[in-house]
Amino acid sequence: MISQITEFPLVLATHSDHSARSVSDLVNTARTTSTPLLYGTPGLGSVQHLLVEQLAQQAKVHFQHVPYRGGAQALTELLGRRIDFMVDPAIILLEHVRSGKVRILAVTTATRSGELPNIPTVAEAGFPGFDVSGWMGLVAPAGLPDSIVARLNSELSGLLAEPTVIERFRALGNEPQPSSPDKLKVRINDEIAKWNAVIDAAKIARI
Repeated sequence: MISQITEFPLVLATHSDHSARSVSDLVNTARTTSTPLLYGTPGLGSVQHLLVEQLAQQAKVHFQHVPYRGGAQALTELLGRRIDFMVDPAIILLEHVRSGKVRILAVTTATRSGELPNIPTVAEAGFPGFDVSGWMGLVAPAGLPDSIVARLNSELSGLLAEPTVIERFRALGNEPQPSSPDKLKVRINDEIAKWNAVIDAAKIARI
């Protein structure tokens, strides 16, 4: 483990003609409709897939997963009104939000996004403790000498503190988030435990 690099919010969104105006609306519709609501993701086992399954488990409802080969394809299906909602980084959807074709219902992180201060969190919709973000980290092959790990960590931390780098990352919807190697290891282990529990409860096939 070298360091975490960035963290970014994910959002839950629907098309502009959908009746849902909030996560609560989606959940209530899922509880009362005879046909499952469809949601699109970049693929089976993606963080988007697993976080919706986690929400479904907390809400005690069923959403029908429709995996695609990427977020762009899921967005195309959402714009075509062939699915009910999707989850992706906010920056992917903002152009369509501005044009009025997509409506963001919630952010999936514990706190509201600085870029979307008026959009509530999933936790605010009645699901306390719900907190899922996208993130990236840097790892290297096992057995790398400690001195090299320390050098890479130091260089990366310095790079992520540069104002121009911070500005560029934020323009892409990311927040620079360097960490120690130990903190990255803890995060990975925590996420493995968290998502294994969701996978087991949802009976998602392991491939």
